[in-house]
Amino acid sequence: MSDRSWDDQFRAFLRRTGEDLKKIGAELRSEAQRLLDKAQDPKTQEKMRAKAREVGAWAKQTVADVAELVEKGAQKAEDAVRNVGQKVTTEVRGPAPSAPKSSAPEAAPRAAAATAKKAAPVEKTVGPKKRPSGGAPKKKAPRATPAKKTIGRKPKS
Repeated sequence: MSDRSWDDQFRAFLRRTGEDLKKIGAELRSEAQRLLDKAQDPKTQEKMRAKAREVGAWAKQTVADVAELVEKGAQKAEDAVRNVGQKVTTEVRGPAPSAPKSSAPEAAPRAAAATAKKAAPVEKTVGPKKRPSGGAPKKKAPRATPAKKTIGRKPKS
């Protein structure tokens, strides 16, 4: 008899679950239909097209602004490289005859600073430093007794 009551309970559960699934299916269908109708609505479509045009115009303007900034940056970099090249040739050969007079006073202090920098020895900042005696450092002798390892405790002195 317990098998029969269990079967009845199981069937009742399946019925309830089936009814719930039918309700959920009907809700999903109605929501999908509502969204489809809304998407096919001419007013909504026009709003979406207007938003798409607006985003497209914004994107075009942004791309143009970025291109202009990149062009300005490239021009500044080109001018800087050209000016450095002129300053180097001015320092090595002397002032160029076609150089404007307004840049000559600026070049003199910079040239003096550049020669002062060249005269100072350059100190290595990356990598291991070379030993004055040459060769590798001597290895330290091993300890007679290895140090005890402590696990979260202060070593006894």
